[in-house]
Amino acid sequence: MGRDAPTALLLGIVVLVVLNTLPVSALQQESPPGDGVLLDSDTDLVGQVTIDDRTYEVYRYENFLPYASGIEVYVDGNRVRSNSRLDPVYERLAAIEVLEAEGVENPAERAASITSTATAKTEFRRLAWRRAIDHLGSDEIDRLRAVRDSVREIDGTVSTVLGVVTDTLGLIEWMKETSVAGVSVWDAATSYAPVLVEFEPAMRDIQSELQAWQSAASTTDEALSGVLATLERVERGEDVDYAALTTQFESAANSLRQLQTKSDQAASSLADLSRTSSEIQTNVRPVPVVGAELSDHFRQLSSILGETAGRFDSYSSALEARRTTLDDVRTTATEKRSELVARWQSKQGQFRSAAEARASARTRVFGTIGGTALVVVLLGMTLLRRR
Repeated sequence: MGRDAPTALLLGIVVLVVLNTLPVSALQQESPPGDGVLLDSDTDLVGQVTIDDRTYEVYRYENFLPYASGIEVYVDGNRVRSNSRLDPVYERLAAIEVLEAEGVENPAERAASITSTATAKTEFRRLAWRRAIDHLGSDEIDRLRAVRDSVREIDGTVSTVLGVVTDTLGLIEWMKETSVAGVSVWDAATSYAPVLVEFEPAMRDIQSELQAWQSAASTTDEALSGVLATLERVERGEDVDYAALTTQFESAANSLRQLQTKSDQAASSLADLSRTSSEIQTNVRPVPVVGAELSDHFRQLSSILGETAGRFDSYSSALEARRTTLDDVRTTATEKRSELVARWQSKQGQFRSAAEARASARTRVFGTIGGTALVVVLLGMTLLRRR
């Protein structure tokens, strides 16, 4: 046994020396460009990207020592070491992997447009909006279209109501200017229905409210029509200005919000005026000569105002639902874009870390081997001394 210890020690040193002089390719399963590093166990071509008509190959090396594993990039058989040349490769390769994970067709072709953080955000915005619109679904698009069509329909009703309001204001002016049997019709009517005094300015107020509603409705119609046209183009596979979609959807949602507010206000005002009209209808009937005519007018007015108030009430909930839809689509697209950009940046970081680990692999491997050899020698010397 005393002779075996120094023999084993010598054999161990010889094996280390032989390993150090063996070509690395003898320990690898593949032979990519470059010399490799001692104790590499596996090599895999993980990606190829073409930049400025030059093809860069990215290899991943597995080493028996985990901290010596990593990636190396080659072009024309030469290893690329400059960060200014490596960064575009990492950006492109990271983009390809993100697009592949999202199921994008021809990811390498789509990733070719990515040459900077700005262009990456542009491409990912496009993808994020497509995903958000796909999630929206055709049924919800039909509901948006129905709301847009309802805006036009109710606008026609509002025009009719405005005509009736104008007629009522005209009737009030006639009452003020007309006398029957020496008595002012207005004085007689207000004596039976004092609320008429406050009713006149209230009618002028609702006239302004409904005109403001029509203005908001026109804006909403235009905004929703723009959104629907964009959605239809996306459905047909056509390209759109994705950079403008966030503003477009936000503007449409805001117009729906404003129209909802004005609809709620108009519904409340119309309901109040409908009740007041019904009261006037009953009270003005005793007015001499024209009482029946006045009563009939306010009866019809009450009915029209009440029906319109009801339509505004039911329409308001539809406006809120579609506004929420537009806000959700915009939020989904924004969050998805942020997620894609974050994943792209994370993958770049992973590539850089793997490349940095590989850059120092040779030194770290031989340092480990040297340290191991030293430990073996010291152990051998210790055993020799003991014997």
